[in-house]
Amino acid sequence: MHDEDEKNYPRYYNGLMSILNLHEVTKLKRIDEKGMVDATTRKIYIPNPSATAMGILALRSSYEQIPVIKRLLYKYINFEASLALRATEGEEFILEFHMPCLVWQRWDISSWSAICLADSYFADETDPDDPVMLAHYVKDTDSDDPGLDPLSTGKLTADKVAPTDPREYFLVVVRYRVMRLLETWTNVEFQLGEKIHQYLDAPHLLFRQDSTNLGTADRDTAAVEGGEAWLKKTRRLLNRLLKMLRTSLNAFDKFHERDTVRIDAQAKRPTSLHMRDSFHKINTYVDDLKNIFERLTNLNSEIDTFESDLVNYMAVENVRAIKLQHLNVTILQVFSPMALAGSVMQAGLVAGNVVIWFVFLTVVFTGLTLSLKPAIKWYEDRKVHHRQPSLTPAATESEAGVLDGRTGTGFSISSYSTFLRERLARKPTESLPT
Repeated sequence: MHDEDEKNYPRYYNGLMSILNLHEVTKLKRIDEKGMVDATTRKIYIPNPSATAMGILALRSSYEQIPVIKRLLYKYINFEASLALRATEGEEFILEFHMPCLVWQRWDISSWSAICLADSYFADETDPDDPVMLAHYVKDTDSDDPGLDPLSTGKLTADKVAPTDPREYFLVVVRYRVMRLLETWTNVEFQLGEKIHQYLDAPHLLFRQDSTNLGTADRDTAAVEGGEAWLKKTRRLLNRLLKMLRTSLNAFDKFHERDTVRIDAQAKRPTSLHMRDSFHKINTYVDDLKNIFERLTNLNSEIDTFESDLVNYMAVENVRAIKLQHLNVTILQVFSPMALAGSVMQAGLVAGNVVIWFVFLTVVFTGLTLSLKPAIKWYEDRKVHHRQPSLTPAATESEAGVLDGRTGTGFSISSYSTFLRERLARKPTESLPT
């Protein structure tokens, strides 16, 4: 600020000053201030005016200057262009010049913030080797440890060696985050593929025999229901994984097509080389993610094949209809002994009291009909065992559990059948070698 009289004699405080000094000197009277020349001319220059500076201008303006200050602040805030001479009814006039302009400059990379939100639900909070947890970033008090950068999963040091350009730092963080993402997807694809192949390669009960009969109706019905449940849960899980990975790959493709060139604009050569290296690593990891997506799609095709086999089996064997027929036979077995007892008595085969004789015949025929079901089932099972090797009871129960198994991940853990092997008795004369 410069205060001068009509002969350009200055006051002592003219020149650069702080906002606090500006506030103090504007309290002085411009005319008849003791020990100072009259400030008939005042020049004020304020770059990047703050709210405090504008407040000082407004509060320290004279009555005649109030309309001028109001107009000045309004045009500055509204980015309004103006060049004019304005006169009032009195002796005052205003010369105003205000011209907004856009300046072509490079990006401001001097001030920036980076924020990362990461889930650690499945991590161990006390594990110092897990880069997800804060325990991994505790500094060693006995050394000159600069500390590790958690946003980069501990791959960068948190000191002056770290990138200062936000674009370079962003791409480095994305690079290491995508690398960790690739490790997670690789593990998911491997584990899911192993479980699906274990189930599909197992010798399933429903596909292992020639036809369904009364002796195998219960087992085959449970096998079909278990296969349907496994198919539904596995299909839902696989579709969810494919959708999630497809969305991530689309985001990477859009970023590569739209922002690769823009983010490298006007960067210095060393910074540009570092960013290009990060771009190359990111693209390599994305290609690996695309390969995982293709393998998951192939797993989906194998599920389609299993579903087709299951539908064909149900259409040919009609397991549910056989189950209903089995129930109908059971119902007939309840009512047929009474009919048989009545037929015998109508034929004249009666001994003693009629009621007692009827009850006796009903009990006898009921016992015979109830024993019919186990006999038929034993006969059918015997035919099945003649056609294929016998299974141990433990193996059969294990396979039945596989077909109806349910886990929290949407697929069952299967186990292969084991065949019964009988060991020949050792002769008494034989002995173990010494």
